Amino acid sequence: MSNRVFAIGDIHGHLKPLQAIIQKANLVAGDTLVFLGDYIDRGPSSKAVIEYLIELESQYETIFILGNHEEALLTSRTDSDYFEAWLGFGGDTTLRSYQLPIEQESLSKIPTRHWQFLDNCREYYETDTHLFTHATIDPDVNIKYQSEENLRWSKQFSTTPHTSGKVSVCGHVSQKNGQILNLGHSVCIDTYVYGGGWLTCLNLADNSYIQANEHGLCQTGVLAQELYD
Repeated sequence: MSNRVFAIGDIHGHLKPLQAIIQKANLVAGDTLVFLGDYIDRGPSSKAVIEYLIELESQYETIFILGNHEEALLTSRTDSDYFEAWLGFGGDTTLRSYQLPIEQESLSKIPTRHWQFLDNCREYYETDTHLFTHATIDPDVNIKYQSEENLRWSKQFSTTPHTSGKVSVCGHVSQKNGQILNLGHSVCIDTYVYGGGWLTCLNLADNSYIQANEHGLCQTGVLAQELYD
């Protein structure tokens, strides 16, 4: 029985690369998929992405981490000012994917099970060797006590390892060159799929990766040498 852990970066409403990666990964019993957040916004298929993630949840071991875009949508249910701000960084595309008018009242028409999925997303995930978060974290603070700002919004990479000694794996900080950022103690796998880059799936068992673009074309490789010792 496998105990591989796969981390998947920011999807941003792009269904085709997500499906391509899942097909390419040859998942088996015991594998765990850790999704690092930002499932919605910017891309054309946020609704379909959430549907697909819910489907995966019924088939595999899955961990879903809350991204800042999901937080924005959740907050927009009760905060009209936040709703307007959310529209400015991709919320409009999410509503269009549901074929809903661009207005706060439309949120009530999003399916209940989609809200349940979003409400159940985790703050972070931790294994014996790795910490998984959406954004970058404070290296001197226990993962249990990280602020919401660090967990979902921070883009400041530390030059030192986390106090736990575990490797941090995050998304959120889009790598415009489409390449995984490996600092040794921290790895960022947001490889800019919504801007013409790649969606990345990193196998933590052997540091191999699968990437797929918006057209569903895949490439594979092994994580490059870290930039820092």
